[in-house]
Amino acid sequence: MSNKGGRFDTQLSRLKAGAGAEPRNETVQKEQPVSVPTMEREKFTTYIKPGMKLKLKLAVAKEGRKQYEVLDEMLEEWLERHHPDLL
Repeated sequence: MSNKGGRFDTQLSRLKAGAGAEPRNETVQKEQPVSVPTMEREKFTTYIKPGMKLKLKLAVAKEGRKQYEVLDEMLEEWLERHHPDLL
Protein backbone atom coordinates (compact mmCIF):
# COMPACT_ATOMS: atom_id res chain seq x y z
CA MET A 1 0.00 0.00 0.00
CA SER A 2 1.50 3.35 -1.00
CA ASN A 3 1.67 6.58 0.97
CA LYS A 4 0.06 9.08 -1.43
CA GLY A 5 1.56 12.22 0.11
CA GLY A 6 5.00 10.77 0.91
CA ARG A 7 7.07 12.18 -1.94
CA PHE A 8 5.18 15.49 -1.90
CA ASP A 9 5.67 15.82 1.86
CA THR A 10 9.40 15.19 1.43
CA GLN A 11 9.70 17.78 -1.35
CA LEU A 12 7.70 20.33 0.64
CA SER A 13 9.90 19.76 3.71
CA ARG A 14 13.02 20.29 1.62
CA LEU A 15 11.64 23.52 0.16
CA LYS A 16 10.75 24.80 3.64
CA ALA A 17 14.20 23.88 4.95
CA GLY A 18 15.97 25.66 2.08
CA ALA A 19 17.35 24.53 -1.25
CA GLY A 20 19.17 21.23 -0.97
CA ALA A 21 18.67 20.91 2.78
CA GLU A 22 17.57 17.68 4.38
CA PRO A 23 13.93 17.55 5.52
CA ARG A 24 13.25 18.65 9.07
CA ASN A 25 11.95 16.10 11.53
CA GLU A 26 8.77 17.87 12.57
CA THR A 27 5.49 16.47 13.69
CA VAL A 28 2.71 17.88 11.55
CA GLN A 29 -0.81 17.94 12.92
CA LYS A 30 -3.23 16.87 10.23
CA GLU A 31 -6.32 19.01 9.88
CA GLN A 32 -9.74 17.47 10.14
CA PRO A 33 -11.26 16.72 6.72
CA VAL A 34 -13.36 19.54 5.34
CA SER A 35 -16.69 18.59 3.87
CA VAL A 36 -16.76 19.30 0.15
CA PRO A 37 -20.04 20.44 -1.37
CA THR A 38 -21.57 17.56 -3.26
CA MET A 39 -20.92 18.73 -6.79
CA GLU A 40 -20.77 16.10 -9.43
CA ARG A 41 -17.27 15.83 -10.86
CA GLU A 42 -15.97 14.16 -13.99
CA LYS A 43 -12.50 12.63 -14.09
CA PHE A 44 -10.14 14.46 -16.44
CA THR A 45 -6.61 13.41 -17.32
CA THR A 46 -4.08 15.38 -19.34
CA TYR A 47 -0.37 16.07 -19.74
CA ILE A 48 1.33 19.22 -18.46
CA LYS A 49 4.85 20.66 -18.56
CA PRO A 50 7.42 19.07 -16.23
CA GLY A 51 7.34 20.59 -12.77
CA MET A 52 3.89 22.16 -13.14
CA LYS A 53 2.15 19.47 -11.09
CA LEU A 54 4.44 20.11 -8.11
CA LYS A 55 4.00 23.89 -8.49
CA LEU A 56 0.22 23.45 -8.50
CA LYS A 57 0.38 21.26 -5.38
CA LEU A 58 2.55 23.81 -3.56
CA ALA A 59 0.36 26.76 -4.61
CA VAL A 60 -2.92 25.16 -3.52
CA ALA A 61 -1.33 24.05 -0.25
CA LYS A 62 -0.30 27.67 0.45
CA GLU A 63 -3.87 28.82 -0.21
CA GLY A 64 -5.55 25.94 1.60
CA ARG A 65 -7.49 25.02 -1.53
CA LYS A 66 -8.00 21.90 -3.62
CA GLN A 67 -6.45 21.42 -7.06
CA TYR A 68 -9.84 21.01 -8.71
CA GLU A 69 -11.01 24.35 -7.27
CA VAL A 70 -8.12 26.23 -8.88
CA LEU A 71 -8.44 24.36 -12.17
CA ASP A 72 -12.20 25.01 -12.28
CA GLU A 73 -11.56 28.72 -11.65
CA MET A 74 -8.90 28.91 -14.36
CA LEU A 75 -11.06 27.11 -16.93
CA GLU A 76 -14.09 29.28 -16.20
CA GLU A 77 -12.02 32.47 -16.54
CA TRP A 78 -10.50 31.25 -19.81
CA LEU A 79 -13.90 30.32 -21.21
CA GLU A 80 -15.33 33.73 -20.20
CA ARG A 81 -12.49 35.51 -22.05
CA HIS A 82 -12.27 33.34 -25.16
CA HIS A 83 -15.63 31.57 -25.53
CA PRO A 84 -18.34 33.38 -23.53
CA ASP A 85 -20.99 31.83 -25.79
CA LEU A 86 -20.25 28.41 -24.25
CA LEU A 87 -21.13 29.45 -20.70
